[in-house]
Amino acid sequence: MASLGNISENPHVGMIFIDFSESTVGPHVNGRAKFVENDELLTRADLPDEIRADLNAMGGKKPERWMLAASK
Repeated sequence: MASLGNISENPHVGMIFIDFSESTVGPHVNGRAKFVENDELLTRADLPDEIRADLNAMGGKKPERWMLAASK
């Protein structure tokens, strides 16, 4: 819940991926993020068929919400 609250207050996000086996420098990703509920995600025309099928599957565990990110 901390990430959900933090991104709701300030959508600017940054991630760094460290490669411990090759070097200490990894790619940096900066952008904006927002959380969306399953119902809102299903309304997107550009949603991949695989994700749509997973959301519509009966039984099993499903994500409650998704984080959408956009680069600067």
